[in-house]
Amino acid sequence: MATLEEFSAIVLDIQAAALDASHWETALARLRNVMGASNTGLLVAQPSARMFTAVSAGFNPLAASEYHSYYAQLDPMATALEALPVGTMLSMEMVATKRARAFSEFFQDWANPYDMGDGIFLTLSRDADTTYGM
Repeated sequence: MATLEEFSAIVLDIQAAALDASHWETALARLRNVMGASNTGLLVAQPSARMFTAVSAGFNPLAASEYHSYYAQLDPMATALEALPVGTMLSMEMVATKRARAFSEFFQDWANPYDMGDGIFLTLSRDADTTYGM
């Protein structure tokens, strides 16, 4: 569990990143470390494309490339985040059934091998044609 100091530092990092995108990598790396996660990242989703941006250390560049070229369109969490109100937090368990996580192409061929088959996700912001999630 994060201490008050760690949580405060994460909040400050995210506020700085909201003002200057160059701070996202630091914010995500701190969040990753405090949460004990394998990786963290931002998902920018538009009707035409989904892209991971400003990923922290621990995010495999090959995973990002494969996601962008194919698996983004199969991602059940991105689809859920695009449809939910800003501020909504979800776990993968809330979006994909145990069976889907065990047998679907997205999980078996991409998410699970890259240790991204589970996690906590949040819709951060949305404008006319773009959803920003984490």
